[in-house]
Amino acid sequence: MKQVFSLLEKSWSGSPVQFAWQKTLGNFLAVTGGDRAVKIFDRHGQKKNEISLPGNCVAMDWDKDGDTLAIITDKSSAIFLWDANTNKTSQVDSGMSSFHMLPSVCLKITIGEEYPNKFIRTSVSSDPSDMQFSVMKTDERISTKESTVSVVVGKKTLFLFNLNDPDNPIDLKFQQPYGSIVTYRWYGDGYIMIGFSRGCFVVISTHIREIGQEIFQAHNHKDNLSSIAISQSLNKAASCGDNCIKIHDLADLREMYAIINLDDENKGVDQLAWTDDGQLLAVSTRRGSLHVFLTKLPVLGDACSTRIAYLTSLLEVTIANHVERTGIIHYFYIEDWQYVNEYRHPVSVRKIFPDPNGTRLAFIDDKSDGFIYCPVNDRLYEIPNFSPTIKGILWENWPMDKGVFVAFDDDKVYTYVFHKDAIQGSKIILAGGTEVPFSYKPLLLYNGELTCQTQSGKTNNIYLSTHSFLGNLKDLGPNELTRMLTQALMLKRFSEAWEVCRLLNDQSGWNELAKACLHHMEVDFAIRVYRISGNAGMVISGNAGMVMSLEQIKGIEDHNLLAGHLAMFTSDFNLAQDLYLASSCPIAALEMRKDLQHWDSALQLAKRLAPDQIPFISKEYAMQLEFSGDYINALAHYEKGITGNNKYQEHDEACLAGVAQMFIRMGDIRRGVNQAIKHPSRLLKRDCGAILESMKQFSEAAQLYEKGQYYDKAASVYIRCKNWAKVGELLTHVSSPKIHLQYAKAKEADGRYKEAVIAYEHAKQWDSVIRLYLDHLNNPEKAVNIALKHFMKSPSTEDNLAIEMAIETVGRAKDEALTNQLIDYLMGESDGMPKDAKYLFRLYMALKQYREAARTAIIIAREEQCSGNYRNAHDVLFSMYSELKTQKIKIPSEMATNLMILHSYILVKTHVKRGDHMKGARMLIRVANNISKFPSHIVPILTSTVIECHRAGLKNSAFSFAAMLMRPEYRNKIDLKYKKKIEAMVRRPDTTEAEEPTTACPYCAFQLPECELLCPGCKNNLPYCIATGRHMLRDDWTVCPHCDFPALYSEFKNMLQTENICPMCSERINIVDLKKINDCTQYLKAEDGDQ
Repeated sequence: MKQVFSLLEKSWSGSPVQFAWQKTLGNFLAVTGGDRAVKIFDRHGQKKNEISLPGNCVAMDWDKDGDTLAIITDKSSAIFLWDANTNKTSQVDSGMSSFHMLPSVCLKITIGEEYPNKFIRTSVSSDPSDMQFSVMKTDERISTKESTVSVVVGKKTLFLFNLNDPDNPIDLKFQQPYGSIVTYRWYGDGYIMIGFSRGCFVVISTHIREIGQEIFQAHNHKDNLSSIAISQSLNKAASCGDNCIKIHDLADLREMYAIINLDDENKGVDQLAWTDDGQLLAVSTRRGSLHVFLTKLPVLGDACSTRIAYLTSLLEVTIANHVERTGIIHYFYIEDWQYVNEYRHPVSVRKIFPDPNGTRLAFIDDKSDGFIYCPVNDRLYEIPNFSPTIKGILWENWPMDKGVFVAFDDDKVYTYVFHKDAIQGSKIILAGGTEVPFSYKPLLLYNGELTCQTQSGKTNNIYLSTHSFLGNLKDLGPNELTRMLTQALMLKRFSEAWEVCRLLNDQSGWNELAKACLHHMEVDFAIRVYRISGNAGMVISGNAGMVMSLEQIKGIEDHNLLAGHLAMFTSDFNLAQDLYLASSCPIAALEMRKDLQHWDSALQLAKRLAPDQIPFISKEYAMQLEFSGDYINALAHYEKGITGNNKYQEHDEACLAGVAQMFIRMGDIRRGVNQAIKHPSRLLKRDCGAILESMKQFSEAAQLYEKGQYYDKAASVYIRCKNWAKVGELLTHVSSPKIHLQYAKAKEADGRYKEAVIAYEHAKQWDSVIRLYLDHLNNPEKAVNIALKHFMKSPSTEDNLAIEMAIETVGRAKDEALTNQLIDYLMGESDGMPKDAKYLFRLYMALKQYREAARTAIIIAREEQCSGNYRNAHDVLFSMYSELKTQKIKIPSEMATNLMILHSYILVKTHVKRGDHMKGARMLIRVANNISKFPSHIVPILTSTVIECHRAGLKNSAFSFAAMLMRPEYRNKIDLKYKKKIEAMVRRPDTTEAEEPTTACPYCAFQLPECELLCPGCKNNLPYCIATGRHMLRDDWTVCPHCDFPALYSEFKNMLQTENICPMCSERINIVDLKKINDCTQYLKAEDGDQ
């Protein structure tokens, strides 16, 4: 909105003014203040007349045609009239002493000119004000006459009185937060716009079905609203309040058409009025000033030849010659006073905007497209996403921010950056946009701060949203900092980006900064980034290598060569190739493709740049094609790689080898084999043989292996195709036992056992030799001799299958001499080194000498027990016990006792785990009483015994074993966690302990302690329960379904609720398989002692 003029008379100062536009034409504006005068101005602000009054003006208005202005005062009964046509003033006496505004609560309305004395009266609840006539909205328009009276009542209610329906007046009340009614205006088809004191306005309809409903509501002003105005010709509505005017489009009230700020009016605005044609809008203020704005410009223009004239303001005409706009831009050098550059644009250039240095020029052409022109290299760059509404361009004036400029229209400022030195080439990018307040005109851009001129003529600053990284960043979170980093990098503000990365302290941030530095060819800064990120412990892939690479290239002056290196570092290899080829060192493109193993591209480049390298690249390319399975093309490139030059003999041999391999892989086996045989390389014959073997061409594969002197491989392949004659020929050359073994297995598979035995002997597979003598050649004596011979030579293999077979063989042979020979060896008679007793045990078992086996088992168990391997010792004794029981041989008492003690120890863990500390303590007492049998864990077992006895309340037993632990040889080995408690137990002994419960002996019914296993009455060793360790009871007897060891039925059943394995044999037991035995006589045979 353009301001046409402002009025501020000295005599008006400090108080509001009244004003009234001339109706219809709007050529005159009548204004009065507190100076007892009415001044008449034309629409350009020129004073045309001044009417002096005897008092202050109470009211004034124009007639409906705008010919006469009527004025009344508070000091006279006269009505003053001013004729707009003659510019003369006259008076008419009203007959009243004076004019005053008298409040009333009664409306008196004349309803027709033909009945001048007829009135309608109606009462209202409070003081009425602002009476207006209009027509309410109806479904069918009965009359166009103004039949509705509206009036504000008590500043809170709008009263509507329809003359056609006087019995049903309408009283409209509004929400209390709106404040009081300031003013209202009718418009359109029965709509009313109402302004409220607290800054909002509301639109309602007077249609009877819609009445009482708010059609639209807007809070236009923060503190107050003082006036509203409606222009039917413009179809616009305006409200004023605080110190601004806001204009809406009546077609869509949500659309804000314009905002006019009056920054100098610190007291606020007052009244608002439009001319009838909507061209001018006047607003008065509380300090006594008046401003007139142009809201609609008449369409006025004409042409003469190629020149046109058109109205650009009420008093301004613009003339333009269209033919002269040719689109030519000249650069003129003042010192030499001559043109130095010329650019011809395809269409006319509308506006130009040179940068501060004059090295770049922005311009807008007649198509509303924007461009940047660089006269130094005569290059033109189109500005992307350039809005056709753009009115101007400003360049950044901060010296460190070259290349940044903004384009602006009425609503927004768009930030652009001209990236001149980038590896992809120069280009312009849109960095973002910033909203600008209405009527702000950008004047200057400096370091992201845009200085604008406001409508009042003052300046105001706006910070571009694209430069928000220049603010305080310390309190921002990671997401905001990441956004700031993106902004800084887009504007090439690398120092600011460095600070953002430092605050982010994140690898990805440094990565982005480093990538941007490479993109913009800022090599030195990139080196700094890679170094700092490496020192800070960040890992930007290949930091050290990248720093070294950048250091090597930073001195390169050739722009394309440097850009090519940087493009390669960023993995943009196609761009790097183009840049290398455009540089002074095009061969760099070939070297890059070779380093990347892009052999296809390298071949294409070599044809143009280095033809002598084609054979060597062809060979590399062929190897790559071979690896990927493209054998046809690989063959072609191997053949191209052959130079025929003795200087490159090794290279040519590699190519010929490749040719031979490709022939074979493509199925031309004859040519491939012949080529390989001719070739001097043994390795080629081996490789071709491997290919043929994978293709199941065994005969040809074996032939090449043999020609290459790979006899082991040749023999192996001949074996696969059962060419035994060839295998026999080669065996003298075969050194690998594996081949002999393979041959032996083949012979064995064919049933040729004698030949297989010989081959197994060559392969030193003694297990197989013995197995064949035993299983197929029926010669156990030979088997035993070989086993013993081999065993004596290789003592380190004493635990292997050969000895097991020797023992089995001796058992089957029943030869006393062989038996004695093996026993002597196992006892160490021959070499003074006794062997593991388990072999002797197995030998006795094989010979069915069970008593000797039992004695050996006791020895083995004792060794395991001394080593602390109690479960192993238990299992050895249990297995021997079970074997003797099966063979119905009497169990040695030592074996039975040792098994019982070991089993008691194993039960401890089960009882403690189930929380039964009494049973655990009883078993530990039994173990502790035989502590010499547990030499590896004396102190830990005694400690556990003390703890469990204490938990079970067996204080005297706990004291006894605690005292034992205080012996000098044990005391220092006690775990520190328990040492003080045990010492305290000994210092302050508590010997209270309940007697152990007694139960009946299963033999003689003598009552003895339940864990006692020797009956004082009948002197029998009592069978013990494998679940509890207690002695058995006749009436509570069961046995394990697997090992047949006895258990108390009730206790075993209870244990199996949580433990589903037998504690003796470790076999799984289903509780339903457990049976109670009513007659246990068969399990109670008297024990006679060892035999």
